[in-house]
Amino acid sequence: MASFVVYFYNIILTFKQSLKAQHSVAIVTSVISENDAKLRAENQQLTSQNQQHKACQEDWLLNESNCYEIHDADPSNQKTWEEARANCSGYNADFVIVHSQEEKVMRSLWGKQDESGYWIGLRVENGRWKWIDGSDLAVDFWIGTPFDGQCAVSVQGVGWRSVSCADRKRWICKKKALCCV
Repeated sequence: MASFVVYFYNIILTFKQSLKAQHSVAIVTSVISENDAKLRAENQQLTSQNQQHKACQEDWLLNESNCYEIHDADPSNQKTWEEARANCSGYNADFVIVHSQEEKVMRSLWGKQDESGYWIGLRVENGRWKWIDGSDLAVDFWIGTPFDGQCAVSVQGVGWRSVSCADRKRWICKKKALCCV
């Protein structure tokens, strides 16, 4: 009988230890879940703060205080000058305006190298080359004689070309950086 009591006592002791172990596992699981929730919340907050401090949207290029999106559209998705400008407007952006030789050189280095080019914010209005901000083209030797219905494209390694605004081309959008530059 004594061996039965010892056996029974050992079973109860094992059962208690098992309960303690289960309780400890439950506590550890609870702590892990709580820490996981805190870390996820902190990660979400940091991600949100990081998004707020990005100078440009995803896939836009930062240069000085401006963001640029280069639309390297396949020929079937290329747009007329007006369509491409409307696309930029949808991003609260507009075409690139180039007011300096330095900026002109930099723009010519972006995008695919071929003869097609990218729409920029320059077109003929009333027989004169005009930027979309209303200013006249200061140095017109960059592009040639203005003819109504013509718009400008920037061709890598070549410069600017005058083409019909109805042609379908790739395009570059530009807008001010959001912050932190």
